[in-house]
Amino acid sequence: MTNGAVLQGDASALPFPEKTFSAAIAVLVLHHLKSRAAQERAFAEIFRVLRPGGVFLAVEIQDGWLNRIGHIRSTFVPVAPAMVSERLAAAGFADTSIDFLRGAYRIRALRARTSDNSSR
Repeated sequence: MTNGAVLQGDASALPFPEKTFSAAIAVLVLHHLKSRAAQERAFAEIFRVLRPGGVFLAVEIQDGWLNRIGHIRSTFVPVAPAMVSERLAAAGFADTSIDFLRGAYRIRALRARTSDNSSR
């Protein structure tokens, strides 16, 4: 008996139907997307696959010299905490909150149950 599956995919082109999930979680993922535009597409895709009332949770590291050094051989496109609410709102999310942790921060945003964005 299996309780789940592993699927490798692209965050900016999720292979799921619209309004499939009640939650989406991205832990240390967003800063590995190759550009800010790819992050914007990922936000839009996450919004698309969430059901109304669904929640998006993410944990990201902050920009800084130590994190840049740690990513010398990999992609590091930091997501500025000051811009997260605006960027997620542009994708259709509401009620965004940010909690700062030691060296990182947590993002929480909702796809409204009913709103003008419900047709997205």
